[in-house]
This record gives sequence, C-alpha cells and structure tokens, in this order.
Amino acid sequence: MVQVDPNEIRGICAEIKRQNVKTVAISAVYSPIDQSVRQEELVRSIILSQLPDVRVTISKEVANIGMFITLNVF
Repeated sequence: MVQVDPNEIRGICAEIKRQNVKTVAISAVYSPIDQSVRQEELVRSIILSQLPDVRVTISKEVANIGMFITLNVF
C-alpha cells in the first residue's frame, strides 16, 4: 500500500471545487480489509475538511469482501 499524500488530495479538492462536483466516490485497493491504514477514511476526511458540502462515499461502506474477491478475479 502507498501512503495517502494529503497535499495531492487537497489539489484534487481544488479541481473538484472548480468543476462544481457535488458527489465523490472513493475506492482504494484492499479497502475491505484495511483496518489499520484506513486510506479511504483518510481521503474522505481530507475532502470533507476542504469541501464540507460535497457528498463522499467510500467503497468499503457499500461493498464487502465478496465484491473485493470478484473484482480481483479478472
């Protein structure tokens, strides 16, 4: 796993704001089993701190390990 770069996410937030995006979906590799690094949660918190009116969904809240396995079959 690669560490999240908060400055990179803040830069992406500027683009999200510029394009007037209202909803963001975050999906990280291994997120269903990520209980220590919690990349998706970190990215969501950075986005919400920069753009509190944007709706943010993380993949681990809508998918489970079965989906993870299925996606990795291909």
